[in-house]
Amino acid sequence: MANIKISDLTAASAVADANEYEINEAGTSKKVTGSQIKAYVNSADGALAQKNTVDAGDIDADAITTVKILDLNVTTAKIAADAIDGTKIADDAIDSEHYVAGSIDAEHIATSAVTAPHVAGADGTAAQVLQSDGDGSMSWVTLAGGGGFSNMDVFTSPGTWTNPGNIDKVKVTVTGGGGGGSGYNFSGGGGGGGTAIEVIPFPTATNVPITVGPGGGAGSNAAAGSGGTSSFGAYCSASGGQGSNNSSSGNGGAGSGGQLNIAGGGGGGGEVRNPVPSNQVNGASGGNSYFGGAGAARHHLLPTQDGVPGSAYGGGGGRAAYNGGSIRPGGAGSAGVVVVEY
Repeated sequence: MANIKISDLTAASAVADANEYEINEAGTSKKVTGSQIKAYVNSADGALAQKNTVDAGDIDADAITTVKILDLNVTTAKIAADAIDGTKIADDAIDSEHYVAGSIDAEHIATSAVTAPHVAGADGTAAQVLQSDGDGSMSWVTLAGGGGFSNMDVFTSPGTWTNPGNIDKVKVTVTGGGGGGSGYNFSGGGGGGGTAIEVIPFPTATNVPITVGPGGGAGSNAAAGSGGTSSFGAYCSASGGQGSNNSSSGNGGAGSGGQLNIAGGGGGGGEVRNPVPSNQVNGASGGNSYFGGAGAARHHLLPTQDGVPGSAYGGGGGRAAYNGGSIRPGGAGSAGVVVVEY
């Protein structure tokens, strides 16, 4: 068969196995067949020897496109397990432009593969939850009371409520002190303290001053004292009940500034059992507060006993009974209270 120059071939397909080609090996002219050339190119030390890796230099720019991948039908079955991992993917190489919407679902994510550091960049702390920041990012936050009120601070004396630092809403119940009862002539019981209830949103780390109204003192042959006002900062307050005087019972206090404002109950009036000058007078009960607790009335057959003091927060004191003997003092009113739930 006549010799054929490789440069004279019109296409690679023309390299038939039986064709012979002249080569120069160390100054000696020799002939090789197409079969010999193919065997060498694909041998262990040939140009197309099997390679374990493909470097970027082995691939022409823009040689691999999504169209060519689809045409070649590259499926997971054609990719070895663990062949593609983080070390083989450039940073930021995979974004929304490189995957089909809906292509990443539960089936394509390994169990426990997505943990807190992969979502928000940190583990957070116990009991925290992820919250949207409104700009596409997320952060760990602690819910106030787990979504509802789960803590309660009760103030029976003046002080300051200090926010633990993560509370943005509180429910406050403020009750004024109860008025005192008297034993003076035909006086009655002391009035109950008023109450204000309010749910208050305010910034975290806020300290709020608290005032707790004392109960009104008891009166004997004189008017009794009124209860003091309780308050939660400037948010809401409740006045104390009035003390009874020589001719009437005390009125109840009132709530102010709350979403629910409740008046305290008025004290009861003394009951004359027999006309003057016998002067047999039953005692009288005090007025109830939101918590109840008014001092009970004394009977005229118990003229040597003082009036019953208020028992619950803000309860008014009762009036002492009278039966012609010495005048006994009434009952003192109960102090108010401030309850903070968060």
